[in-house]
Amino acid sequence: MRVLTRLAPVALVAAGLVGAAALDERSTATDAVRFGEGDRSPMPAAFPADALTSSWFCPGVPVGPGVSSRVSLLNLTEADVVATVTVHPTGGRPTTVAVTARGFARTEVALADAGAPAGHAAALVEVAGAGLLAEQVAVTPAGRASSPCATAPSPTWFVADGASTTEVTNAVTLFNPFPDDLVVDVTATTEEGTRASKALQGLVVAPRSLRVVDLGDTVKAKERVAVAAVARTGRFVLGRLQTASGARRELAAGLGAPAPATSWTFAAAPKQNGLFTRFTIFNPDPTDAEVSLTLYPAGGSPGSNSTATASGATPAAGAGNPPIRRTVKARSSVLINLAELTEVPDGAYAAVLTANAGVVVERVLAAGDGRAAVQFGARAAAQRWWFVGAAGPLSTRITVFNATGVEATATVERVGPAGPTAVAGIAPLALPPGGSGSVVFEGPLADGPFVVVAEQPVVVERLESTDQPPAWSTSSGIPELR
Repeated sequence: MRVLTRLAPVALVAAGLVGAAALDERSTATDAVRFGEGDRSPMPAAFPADALTSSWFCPGVPVGPGVSSRVSLLNLTEADVVATVTVHPTGGRPTTVAVTARGFARTEVALADAGAPAGHAAALVEVAGAGLLAEQVAVTPAGRASSPCATAPSPTWFVADGASTTEVTNAVTLFNPFPDDLVVDVTATTEEGTRASKALQGLVVAPRSLRVVDLGDTVKAKERVAVAAVARTGRFVLGRLQTASGARRELAAGLGAPAPATSWTFAAAPKQNGLFTRFTIFNPDPTDAEVSLTLYPAGGSPGSNSTATASGATPAAGAGNPPIRRTVKARSSVLINLAELTEVPDGAYAAVLTANAGVVVERVLAAGDGRAAVQFGARAAAQRWWFVGAAGPLSTRITVFNATGVEATATVERVGPAGPTAVAGIAPLALPPGGSGSVVFEGPLADGPFVVVAEQPVVVERLESTDQPPAWSTSSGIPELR
């Protein structure tokens, strides 16, 4: 039986790794620096083992004909767990179902079967104790999106990457799980600046309900739309719903970020023909921010003699790259497209973005055939990460970034009736300092669930691929923070 523990958010890498192109090989896993602001959880994380109760807030997905939307639950313990799942549809009353999650098993709850009418629906998952994880999954003709649900509401939420054009529909979901009215002010920042449209101010969300706000009603023909949403009182959960149907085909349905942060890490940032990697950096504050993007070759930091042994982790040419620096003006956003950085050789990288003030960062991954997916960076590192998953993907790539200045080994296991189990043919990843590696699961193994266990704090993400429809979905895993 795996026991959940809590790990205080540590630096994704030692100070020398974050702030410079080279790792300080003398740094250890005990070099800890907190990031993220205030008492808000930096990202969804597993609850500690001594938690009396735990709740997961799934921000909202489409529901209706031709759509498969569900909440996936993963029981990390041997004993069966009974969870209460309350579905909150737009324009309807909440419905509650009791769900038995079998030990070491994944249970998928279809929202339509749980009483959600056509439209959109959010979900609240409640359970006594800890040991249960939750993700929301949506599959529509536009694509597939899998995302961890939130572990806490917040008074503020942010989205960095978005658009509102004839080929892109862009909305946010405002989920109020509490018994009091909620009033939210939403502002949209475009390439022309920040708009505090009256139509987006003072939005009332009734108790225990979901409200979908179509940004296209007020923000039209903009290639860049970032969002900040602030509750006048109380807390809520914000999700993003974006569908792209042009050259970039994408369904984005997941959580916003509850707060800006000074460090964002992505385990994968490839630069090669046929792959497009772009970072969108949003500064919601009234003062300018200085941002540095540092790319770390999969083969490790400069001076390391080790290379990652996982399939798909090709060491990059060269001995590392100097940080790419940008100034992000107050209440504006900046794009960094790796394809435009001629000084960066092709290769597989991890990426760390740091700033002197809180910013919000998302990465877009796109393929030459138009499949695309957007994801927030990780704001914590941990030694154990979970992926709940759901039926459907043809392949899943799990990428692990060694977020320390010492060597590490990580294993990727599949979770089944006997608990986490090694998969035949999948060797442990030997990760040099600042290095990364990946494992690909195909066919019946691709839908997980998975757990990654490492000797040192790491950052882990997944890329799911499907062909019906042709789509990508990316997300961070769910870390154990002790």
